Amino acid sequence: MKYLVGFLLMFSSAAMAMPSSPDSSLRIDVSEPMVFIEGVQAQFKINVVSSSSSQVWLESIDLPVGATLDPETHILSWKPDYQTVTDDKGMVTKKINIYSYTGQDPVIYAQSEAELRVLNKSVAPEITQLTYDKQVQADKTLKVAIEITLLAGALNSFHLQVAPNQIYVYDDEPSVNVVCENDFTKVDDTHFKINCAVDAKMPEQVKQLSSVHLDVLLASSEGYDTKSLHFKVAPKPAPLPPPKSSPPQPVPTAQPQP
Repeated sequence: MKYLVGFLLMFSSAAMAMPSSPDSSLRIDVSEPMVFIEGVQAQFKINVVSSSSSQVWLESIDLPVGATLDPETHILSWKPDYQTVTDDKGMVTKKINIYSYTGQDPVIYAQSEAELRVLNKSVAPEITQLTYDKQVQADKTLKVAIEITLLAGALNSFHLQVAPNQIYVYDDEPSVNVVCENDFTKVDDTHFKINCAVDAKMPEQVKQLSSVHLDVLLASSEGYDTKSLHFKVAPKPAPLPPPKSSPPQPVPTAQPQP
């Protein structure tokens, strides 16, 4: 009971010292909005103007999820997630109240409204690397190595397609098979890389063309990326002629003895 009475007296004393309105000798300078980008960690130092030599603390009770405000250094840190911006404008604005107060007696405090802006960052999957031979032969298998980058949430739901982007004069189009590895390479906290292999069997009729073009499409729920592959068609090597046979040599006949 003794501790409870002491706490009540201390709270009552602080409440009596707290002025009923902000003091003009203490001011929070947040005239400019603090701009953040989805998925990017950023920090802003909030400027406080005070005529007092006492330490000034800052606090806010309506910070967005994941944001922090250091009361002593006055640094606001935040890394908005990729679902922060949900409208078509590409930006969302959130206003918060920031309070500052001093440790002197009587307590001096100030209140100001700050604006946080979050810009949308593209999270579409990306085809980051293509490795392939720039020349292809008819009736041969073309191999393409593809490196793609995805968000963690799209690792099990992406679609990778490789298909011709031209109209062929024959029905037998290239047969394409795409296989992606099950192992993912972590890029950062939200992105992963995957290696895929493409086998494209070129039909015999491809020799009628001077070049072949394939489109690579990578799609997920967050968006898509496309790349084009261009190959020169090499003529099919002519079969080697059969080895020349030397003309038959006359077989010497035995001469009659005299």
